[in-house]
Amino acid sequence: MRDTFIVGAKLLGVYLVYWLLFNLLSLLAVVVMAIWESRLAVLTIFSILAYLFSIAVLIIFSYILLFKTEWLSNIVGLRDDRSHALEFSMDAVLRAGIILIGVYIFSTRIGGLVKVLYNLLAVENVGGDIAASQPAGLRFSRDLITPGVTVAFSLLLMFGSKYLVKMIDRTED
Repeated sequence: MRDTFIVGAKLLGVYLVYWLLFNLLSLLAVVVMAIWESRLAVLTIFSILAYLFSIAVLIIFSYILLFKTEWLSNIVGLRDDRSHALEFSMDAVLRAGIILIGVYIFSTRIGGLVKVLYNLLAVENVGGDIAASQPAGLRFSRDLITPGVTVAFSLLLMFGSKYLVKMIDRTED
């Protein structure tokens, strides 16, 4: 199972390098447009910061997936199982795939969550709550639901894969 995970993780790392290049080009476009318009609006600065965060996350995950895959497999609880090196159990492949999907979702969605959190804390809530029922920056927003649930789901996939595979196996009996 670990070997399957390592191969898949390295492939996912290559795919994240693609997303990294895409985000770098998008950041370059934002910067060029800001320079072209001869002003750096607040929204542009926030966009640049969001892109920089996404780029940092993609660099970290690409590096881990491409060069530190064995370390990651230990973190998510996959141990070396050389006794069955040529056998592929369906549960093992399914678990490795679930973990990789979780890593993919997390690494591509964490930037959106941070952007929403930053906007809620720094932009929309400047000046505090009118009703004074909550301090500025702590208001709940429905904009937080989708990225928050997505990141939480990705963490469940990464660290709860063993239990998810058990649940899936029980449904086929």
